[in-house]
Amino acid sequence: MRSLLVTWIAGAITGTLLIAITSPIFVRSYQPLQADSIRGVWTLAPSPSYRWRSEGYANTTIGPHGMPGRASLESSSKASDRIALWGDSQAEGVCVHDPDKLFAKCEQASSGSMAFLPFARSGEDAADWVTQIPSVEEAFQIDAHVVLLTELSDLAAAIQAPVDPPSEADTAAARSAIAAHVPAFIIQGARHLLYEADNTTRRQWRFGLGRVESSRIPSRHPPDNPSESSPSLDRKPWREALNVLRQSSELPVILLYAPQLPQVVDGNLIREDPTADEFEIVQSFATELGIHVIDAREALIASADHGQWPHGFHNGQFGVGHLNARGNDILARLTVDVIQSIIE
Repeated sequence: MRSLLVTWIAGAITGTLLIAITSPIFVRSYQPLQADSIRGVWTLAPSPSYRWRSEGYANTTIGPHGMPGRASLESSSKASDRIALWGDSQAEGVCVHDPDKLFAKCEQASSGSMAFLPFARSGEDAADWVTQIPSVEEAFQIDAHVVLLTELSDLAAAIQAPVDPPSEADTAAARSAIAAHVPAFIIQGARHLLYEADNTTRRQWRFGLGRVESSRIPSRHPPDNPSESSPSLDRKPWREALNVLRQSSELPVILLYAPQLPQVVDGNLIREDPTADEFEIVQSFATELGIHVIDAREALIASADHGQWPHGFHNGQFGVGHLNARGNDILARLTVDVIQSIIE
């Protein structure tokens, strides 16, 4: 009995050590957030390396004010224009290394004549962007704003602004968050144990005490109607949302529309934008309000037609997921061309 107990304890310790040593290869970073005094939102603290291990394996430098990939606010001596880049995880780009991020690709496409400040954060939408734009403009002498829009529903959220800034109590809680004291591989393991792959749905275990009702067992089959898997846009009030965005700044605002196209769904290639009709309405209202619109759909599809997929990574599936280096390069060239025509 003693020998068995010793074996179990030694095995648990050895296994944990092996996981701890190898976890940086497979597990993303978990870091506590801090409340940014200028942006009024939670951001990652400046650090030399934020690790992502999902789609693409990349390390990201976190700069001041939570900027992913930009180590400092200093820009090239040739840069005469400062552009704020907004968006969600697609623009944040932790899936790719810093030189391949969208803001870096934009600076490369401008030959260093523009400095792009990346303020995009995973999970954000227009409700977050419009509340940060005025303070960012004042603090960083911005000349124009670029908003990467990959889902129209993110734009509709503008009507929900303003968002309350973090309170002092929230700030104290974030700074003492579990990520500051617990290794990332333990946090990752706990998340997988408690939540489904979407990180929001509580996992229903296949074991437990008492009788399990059949209705509690989650279905593993996809819905018969693909549209049931995502909420309908329900003809959102696009004019109102765009007006909120327009009122947030007197500077040029460029809406970069780049939905995930083309897609590979169940082995089928999808080239059509399911929200194309809604986008036509958005584009019409945006033009009326003086918001510049870049439609990147044709360029993204054309790239895939030539075998260079703008979404997906070698450790995943092409046509699925986030923008890769090629996708960022396509969007950067389109963006810089429009900015040059606007500012000059």
